[in-house]
Amino acid sequence: CLWLDEVPMPNRPQVLPSLADREVFLEMVGPVGSPELNDFLTSFGPVEDVFQLPGQQRGYVRFMEHSAAANCVSLGAGFWSESERALSSDQPSLQGTSCYPESLVVLIGGTGSNVIQSLMEKSGVRNLRLHAGGRMAHAGGVIGRTESSDYERVCYSCKGFQIQMQKLKAALQEMLEGAHMHLTCKAEENLPREVEVSGLPDPWVHSEIKKFFSRHGFVERLQRGYNG
Repeated sequence: CLWLDEVPMPNRPQVLPSLADREVFLEMVGPVGSPELNDFLTSFGPVEDVFQLPGQQRGYVRFMEHSAAANCVSLGAGFWSESERALSSDQPSLQGTSCYPESLVVLIGGTGSNVIQSLMEKSGVRNLRLHAGGRMAHAGGVIGRTESSDYERVCYSCKGFQIQMQKLKAALQEMLEGAHMHLTCKAEENLPREVEVSGLPDPWVHSEIKKFFSRHGFVERLQRGYNG
């Protein structure tokens, strides 16, 4: 498997974490269950789950509290799990609580366009599938729901040689960069663009107020209120 957080993400959206975010991706300081790793992780807060990537010293840690995960990230020990963000953005029940405005799973798995088939053609791998909790995308081109899933985190499974896996990783990075740029634009569209200010000089007319605030950017609309 190739896990989502293994793919380089230079254009990852710079958004504030959701209060529901509790998972980080980090370098393991010891085997799962070892005193060294347990002491390291619990120094940030209580831990709910640890998953080490097979054959690697990296993995996912889900803390019981958002504050513990935030502490881990702020101290540079790990990064927010992109897998967790992808899954939360894909759940209608969590709409409004995810830090992403649209489903990242759909963006990297496709709905009608055959994203998976394109990745297979670029890399040469076979039987490529995207696993995202209860969702799976394959060469049929349409992402669908499954009754159950053995994959708690977002990953790609396939068959191929090492050089093909490297090509797949490069193709995924390119695709993920496009998806992240799209999410960044959508997030900026949802940012508040209107402010209320006070203390303006009474003699100022409309053009003077607009000129004053134009130094911060384009003023789309200006409405002045009067007390009394």
